[in-house]
Amino acid sequence: MPPATRTREPLSRDRVLTGALALADEIGIDKFTIRRLASALDTKPMTIYYHLPNKEAILDGMVDRVFEEIAL
Repeated sequence: MPPATRTREPLSRDRVLTGALALADEIGIDKFTIRRLASALDTKPMTIYYHLPNKEAILDGMVDRVFEEIAL
């Protein structure tokens, strides 16, 4: 019998932002880094930049998400 393989959702802008919000909630925004985000998403830091160009874009996306939730 082959070993069980773990399937994970492909990385996307949405998944990066969802993970970023979860990580910031867990550790605080002051300790938030791209390396920690990549680790939480089980990927490499450079892969994050394929979906969002820099940390500022990630933080902006996080703020947009929070405002969307408030608007609902």
